[in-house]
Amino acid sequence: QKLTEFIIKLSKDEELKDDQLKELSDLQKKFSDHVSSRTLDNKQDKNFFPR
Repeated sequence: QKLTEFIIKLSKDEELKDDQLKELSDLQKKFSDHVSSRTLDNKQDKNFFPR
């Protein structure tokens, strides 16, 4: 949800505040870490995304 909010703001030419940029960076790192460590067998996708 947060990522979508950021994309919408940017698409409206709104600037992100420093705390929002940090949050976006943290989300990107978390997602990158997840992608690099996931496999079909460890079911990390199931645990990563909330229901």
